[in-house]
Amino acid sequence: MVSAYLLNSSDDTAQKLYDKAGAEATAAYLDIYTATAKNGEDDDSANQLQTLQTALPVLRKYDMTTDQQMDVASMFLQKASPAIRVQEQYGSDMALKYLDAYTKADADGNGKVSDTEFKNALLQSPGLSDDDIGKIYLSSKTTDDSTDEKAQTFSATYGPAGVTNYLYLQYLERAYHTAEANRKIAAGEGGNPDGSFNKSDLVNALNYMNLTNEERRAYFSIVAPTWKNPY
Repeated sequence: MVSAYLLNSSDDTAQKLYDKAGAEATAAYLDIYTATAKNGEDDDSANQLQTLQTALPVLRKYDMTTDQQMDVASMFLQKASPAIRVQEQYGSDMALKYLDAYTKADADGNGKVSDTEFKNALLQSPGLSDDDIGKIYLSSKTTDDSTDEKAQTFSATYGPAGVTNYLYLQYLERAYHTAEANRKIAAGEGGNPDGSFNKSDLVNALNYMNLTNEERRAYFSIVAPTWKNPY
């Protein structure tokens, strides 16, 4: 099928992929292209998230290495996709784990993935170790122009797993903040679940985590260096 297609078409993209990654990869590419195209033309209305949600299940149907899978996936990635940065730093297997988490992260179903949704998806991915989560998050967020400075500090101090602890701390802060805001709303006292975290949220989150007081003091200093440290 692939050979016949290439013989009777002028699809340079498919030919280059065939030369690099072989017939299985090219067949997967053609399947994904067909599933994400409309009337033979690229469907501009299909955003990156929708395209990848279609692409990943197709990739898994074919007998390919992770490098071959990323060769195919890269044909559908935007140039600035964080998956490329993850792959460059940690390889194809980790890049595919990033894509898997990303495609499952749209919790509110609005077709977009917020920073909070992506962090939650990473934390809730059962196949990822703490080191995996930290590496994926930090490499996906770091470009030549920007990074998550606090996550970088956690990584430098505690390694990749420290970044995961930082993400979990943020998750707990958000949970405590939302619960208190909802309590105030129910009591007629006013409350903003979407407001900024406060010191009480941070302290409650740190106290919940399985940390020593020395670790709580260090975490607090990284997250809120201008606040008085209660530890």
